[in-house]
Amino acid sequence: MYKVFIQDKPVFFAPSENLLLKKNIATLEPYSQESVSDYIAKITVSNFEPKCFFGGFEEKLETHPFFESHNYIKAAGGIVLSNNCNALVMQRLGKWDLPKGKIEENETVEEAAVREVEEECGLSGIQIINLLTTTFHCYEAFGKKWLKETTWFVMENLGESTLTPQKEEGITEVKWIGVGQLQATLKDSYNSIKDVVAEFNAQQIQE
Repeated sequence: MYKVFIQDKPVFFAPSENLLLKKNIATLEPYSQESVSDYIAKITVSNFEPKCFFGGFEEKLETHPFFESHNYIKAAGGIVLSNNCNALVMQRLGKWDLPKGKIEENETVEEAAVREVEEECGLSGIQIINLLTTTFHCYEAFGKKWLKETTWFVMENLGESTLTPQKEEGITEVKWIGVGQLQATLKDSYNSIKDVVAEFNAQQIQE
């Protein structure tokens, strides 16, 4: 099952109903182009009930007929930790966010995650600790529709600690905060980013 943020709201897609029998999704509905379009058109802040549409594709989300009109893009980023247990956050286009960016040609997802963090925050010596989670979200830019898959890692900073925001990417501030402040700092961020923080916190509890 895939959770896709559309207009910053979660919409679920699954290949078949059989895969959803043990999932706690409020409403299940067979997929049709019309049903999904109608549902998305009615998404509002005050009137929203999560729904899962099943069927219409076999496995990979990018093969789903609803997303045929979208340009598929892969990105990578992460939650970066310092040696004194702080976490890295940045302000981009007026919202607190986590560093991430597009995977370039002939680049692995791990290489892209490290490069994007170092470029966007002015760091060096970033090292991956472990895979965290994957998020999907849709947006419109340059007159086109996009479906972005972002792979997230937990990382640590072993090198340069002087922060320099990449202003050409709309980043105005980068700072270290206590790990325990992540959820509160990112409470006004995108819901997909909140999911990343929630998964990070869950992993910390398990450890």
